[in-house]
Amino acid sequence: MQRELSKSYEASIKQLQRDLSESKKEVTRVESNMADALAAKNAEIEAVLSSVEAIKRQAALSEGSLASMQVLS
Repeated sequence: MQRELSKSYEASIKQLQRDLSESKKEVTRVESNMADALAAKNAEIEAVLSSVEAIKRQAALSEGSLASMQVLS
């Protein structure tokens, strides 16, 4: 009886170890996917910021042109 119980515990422990190993692999996969998603979002944000800066520069040039035209008229 004691031996059967011990074998049952050993089997349970081995199954728990396998489950833990699989869970760790899944966590690693999820972390990797999150890092990839964050990198992609960061790239999108940088592209938007670059566009905003370009629009600001264009607006400043337009304001300068407008000011020049007003002075001339």
